Amino acid sequence: MVTPLIDAMGVGLTGEDPAPGPALSIVDNLEILVDQFGSGRAAARALGVAESTLRGWRKGVRPRLSAPTIAAMARGAASYGRYQRAYDRPNFLKIRAWVTQSSDTRLRTIHVGREIPAAKIRTVLTLWSKLDDEKADRMLWRAITKHYSAFDSIGHIEWLSFERGKDDL
Repeated sequence: MVTPLIDAMGVGLTGEDPAPGPALSIVDNLEILVDQFGSGRAAARALGVAESTLRGWRKGVRPRLSAPTIAAMARGAASYGRYQRAYDRPNFLKIRAWVTQSSDTRLRTIHVGREIPAAKIRTVLTLWSKLDDEKADRMLWRAITKHYSAFDSIGHIEWLSFERGKDDL
């Protein structure tokens, strides 16, 4: 089950909505993989199979690779570059969400990366890359509530980003 926080993280790291992962079908993850590699031939090479085999999988033939393996490869290919930047600069983690503070609820950008230790954010990223979304979600929520107490609750999450913004200078 993909939670709103992890879904937002996946979209932020991959640029794909929905983000690749175990919640998508094998065919959807294969399509993302082909899109990221630029061709079926390149995607097949990355998976270590013939292009004709990949074409069959995309048409619905049951792949010999497991669904989690394909999902992990699609997630890795789609997040290439962004994941490494996030891992290298975890202090830029920010979340845009409906936040309640006292009795005031409004759309805010909270810069949780400034408060949460970098090692915790890196652990969450590692769990996400290994498709352990539930554990990543629990760990990130726990870190947010422990280290960032400037609000009472977080409602609907609009987006999550690790990109440096003008307010991060």
